[in-house]
Amino acid sequence: MRVSQYLYNHTMIDKTLLYNTLNKSLLMVDRSLSRSQIEDPASFSESELETLYEFECFVNDDYNETEAARQRLAGHWDKEKTVEFIIHVTNRCNCQCVYCYETGIYRKPIMFDNLAILDSFLCECKLSSLYENASLSFHGGEPSLYPDIMVSLYNVIKKFYPRTQSTMVSNGVLLHTPKVLQALQEVNLKKVLITIDGHRDIHDKRRPLKTRGSSFDNIMHSLEALREANIPIHISINIDKANYREIDYVYEEIIKKYAPKDFYIAKVCSGEQNHYTDCLSDSEYDEIITDFYTRHNLVSNGNNDLYEEYFGTFLCSAKSKNVLIIDSFGDVYSCISLTGDKRYTMGNIKDGFNLIKMRMEAYMSNVFSSSCRTCMYLPMCYGGCQLGKLTMEDNQGCPKKRFDKILPRVLEWKLIKQLNSSPYIKITE
Repeated sequence: MRVSQYLYNHTMIDKTLLYNTLNKSLLMVDRSLSRSQIEDPASFSESELETLYEFECFVNDDYNETEAARQRLAGHWDKEKTVEFIIHVTNRCNCQCVYCYETGIYRKPIMFDNLAILDSFLCECKLSSLYENASLSFHGGEPSLYPDIMVSLYNVIKKFYPRTQSTMVSNGVLLHTPKVLQALQEVNLKKVLITIDGHRDIHDKRRPLKTRGSSFDNIMHSLEALREANIPIHISINIDKANYREIDYVYEEIIKKYAPKDFYIAKVCSGEQNHYTDCLSDSEYDEIITDFYTRHNLVSNGNNDLYEEYFGTFLCSAKSKNVLIIDSFGDVYSCISLTGDKRYTMGNIKDGFNLIKMRMEAYMSNVFSSSCRTCMYLPMCYGGCQLGKLTMEDNQGCPKKRFDKILPRVLEWKLIKQLNSSPYIKITE
């Protein structure tokens, strides 16, 4: 018997939290233990050892944690029965955001014109029986510039998957106009994500309209129109050094009115295209987020669970078999931030359904044959940010330092929130 390589421990005064990153189990030992004591079976009673073995904190000598992590990921994929098509409708936009990561990706404005190829690809998906349902997400640029194309894309997918629902990422400027509102209802929209970066003057400075009008005022009209049309609204704020203090305003004045349970805080990142200079560091961002969650009691009341946001089972598009990001040419990418940069395309939908298999085999080989395979956090991040690894220095995609710093606090919150109510927490006596 030996301690699992995926076991994390944290001391709380006279108690020790043991967290298994492989199966997300959290145990509390009612005394402080050093790392050497935790690794020694003699430190525990017989009943404690039974519990530790049950939750895979201790494992047999021949137990292969890396293979177990691989199998858990494969098992998660097997449960995915809905394929999500994230389609980059156009690179055109009516805003000119100062931190836009898409600037310069395309040489000229284009629109999606591959409906026939998409039809053929969907036919292969359907015949494979790998997926039972489909969802559609509209991205851009600004997809609401072309509501007719949105409806056409939806109808192609709905032909093969009748229960298709759609989502949309939009700047919100045009969503109150009659033609766009009509299109949103025709595509069975289940949510629209709109970004608001603060008070009117701050938002308009960061996300100005190309026509020099107020994008903020248009968004406010859209929020009212969407609410009247019963279209669910999700709201995000993109923060950096210039506007992170605006989180409270957006939460108090806008979120609580229009989207009380759907608020996302994203960190503005610099990339190859935008070279943005006001970005927060990971540690600065983590401090801002945890402070916000603490002050607004969002950890204990279940609204926007911070534990799930950082350490849950969410897999981004780069790590999920059921997500395909397709640009206007039919090229397929693993990350929306890479869309349009042909250096990172993984194939084209005209190549057929087999590209899904090739894509995931390449990802699995990359992650489980690298230094990640021996990292305690592998089952939490499955290789870290693929965008960071592809476009920046190798260590930019690795969240290990962030996990080391913030995990103790988050686990304490998880314990407080779920103690006596979760099957994943057990107190040893």
